[in-house]
Amino acid sequence: MMKPFLILWLSLLSVIAFTPCHLTAADGDGEKPKAEEASEDGAAEEGQDEQAADETKAEDDQSASATVAEPAVEEESLELPVPIQCGTLTNAILSESGMNWVVIADALRAKQFEAPGMIIGDATEIRTPGEDKTFALLTVEVAPGRSIGRQDYVLKSDGETHDCLAIRPGGVDTYDFRRWQIEAKGTPQTVTLLFEIPSDTTDGELTFTLGTTVPQPPVPLSFAEEYEPAAGGTAPEAASEPAPETPAADDGESADEASTEAKEPAAKPAAEPAAKPAAKKPAAKKPAADDDWN
Repeated sequence: MMKPFLILWLSLLSVIAFTPCHLTAADGDGEKPKAEEASEDGAAEEGQDEQAADETKAEDDQSASATVAEPAVEEESLELPVPIQCGTLTNAILSESGMNWVVIADALRAKQFEAPGMIIGDATEIRTPGEDKTFALLTVEVAPGRSIGRQDYVLKSDGETHDCLAIRPGGVDTYDFRRWQIEAKGTPQTVTLLFEIPSDTTDGELTFTLGTTVPQPPVPLSFAEEYEPAAGGTAPEAASEPAPETPAADDGESADEASTEAKEPAAKPAAEPAAKPAAKKPAAKKPAADDDWN
C-alpha cells in the first residue's frame, strides 16, 4: 500500500516542481520573438529612411546637373535667307568701313525735313564706328505690299539690345535718320538696316518689336566674317593698295626729266576723251534755226 502512495506523491511533487520552470521558459520563449520583431521593424524603418535619403540625394544631383547643363544649350543660327515678318532676311555682315550719313543739322537748316531720293553732297559725311564698335548690316528683301520701319527690329547680343540707327533702300548709298519707313510697291524692295554693336560680336538675334496676333520668334544669326565696301567711300581693300611709285631717274637724267617721263602716260588717256566732243561738235541744226528766224 505504501508503494503506490509514494509513487503518487512523487508524481505530484514533480508536477509542482517543474511547472514554474516550464511556465518561465514558455514566457521567455514568447518574449523573445517580440524583441526580435521590434528589432527587425526598427531595422526596416532605418533601411527605408536610408533609401529615401539616397533617392532624395540622387534627385538633387540630377536637378543640379540639369541646371548646370542648361546654359550650355545654344540655339543654332539659321542659314540665310530666312523669312521674316515683312519679307526675307538675305544677308548679315559686319563692317568697319565708314558709311555715308546725312548731317541732320545741315539738312534741317536747308529746310529738308524729309529724306529725298538724291542727297546734296554738302549735307553728308562719312561716319565710322565708335571705339570698340563695328557696324552690322542686315539686308532685307521686303515683299510687295509690305513695309519695314527703322524701329521695327532690334538686334540682341550678349544680353544687350541695339536699336537700328538708320535704313536705306537699294540704289541709295546714304543713310538718313529722317527716313523712318520704306514700302515695297508692286515689286520687292531691297532695304539695308544699320546697327552699331561691340566689335567682338559674332552672333545675335534679330527681334521684331511690334505687337502681332501671331508671335514672331527671334531670328538667331551669325555674322559673316567679311566687310562690305563703304557706301560712297573707300573699301578697306582699296585703301590698303600701295600707290604707284615714280620711277627713279637714271644716272644721266635729272630729276625733272624723270618726273616728265612719269607724267607722260597720264597725258595720253586725257587726249582720247577730248577727241570725242570734237566729233560731235559740228552743229547741223544752226542753219535750220536761222531759216526759222528768217
